[in-house]
Amino acid sequence: MDQPQSYSSHPDRFGDLFQVLSKESLTGCCYWEVEKTETGVHLAVACKNISRTGMESRFGCNDKSWALYCHQNAYYFWHNSISTFISGPVSSRVGVFLNHRAGFLSFYSVSESMTLLHRVQTRFTQPLLVGLRFFNCKKMASSYIKHDEVMKMFCRTDQNLCLLDEHKGHDTVSAAAGRPERQRELEERRGNIQQRIQDREKDVKLLLQEVEAINHSADKTVEDSEKIFTELIRFLQERSSEVKQQIRTFLLQGNSSTNCSTVQPETK
Repeated sequence: MDQPQSYSSHPDRFGDLFQVLSKESLTGCCYWEVEKTETGVHLAVACKNISRTGMESRFGCNDKSWALYCHQNAYYFWHNSISTFISGPVSSRVGVFLNHRAGFLSFYSVSESMTLLHRVQTRFTQPLLVGLRFFNCKKMASSYIKHDEVMKMFCRTDQNLCLLDEHKGHDTVSAAAGRPERQRELEERRGNIQQRIQDREKDVKLLLQEVEAINHSADKTVEDSEKIFTELIRFLQERSSEVKQQIRTFLLQGNSSTNCSTVQPETK
């Protein structure tokens, strides 16, 4: 592998950079992880019509690609030749989540837990391809030639598929043997998630019922208060009319008594 290899020309091959694109395009929700090399790796998604020649074809240096540069002790996000320093825990594994329809692209630092490093929200107008750029192509090429197969081992310790079968001290099985076990675990997780969703729905339903009861009680209280005030106002109006009538009667009786007690003069 120390000698340059000759390859026939191909329009999809990058001429000046050690970077590659996947054959299959991504249009839905996808997640994948990449193990960092000692010198680092660039993770990217790119449009199929990205340029294949010149420095403008480098991932992140055009408007056709989005890339996370994973160096030994730092991260940088690149798009359209604009670089952004990303702070976050440095790990040997980096995860990428793409929701093509919603326009979300997220990068994660993956160790015992997942930490969000950077998230992009945009509008993807065409299918995307997975991109990788290596700094130590000799080491990566030797791994691919040695195995000649991808993702053939499942490491129970790391809980992921791997190219390498030399996991010292790790519990490994073939991918075919590990698939049923992994599927059972995923089914169990999905069942737990569905149960939690159902429990949350029950809690929400109870809260809505309580809110409805409170609103009904409040409406009843307002209605009762309105009735009380209406009765009070009617009572005050009736009492006012009775008092006015009593005052009129008293005044009329007083005038009648005064007229009867008046003395008439004698006539000769």
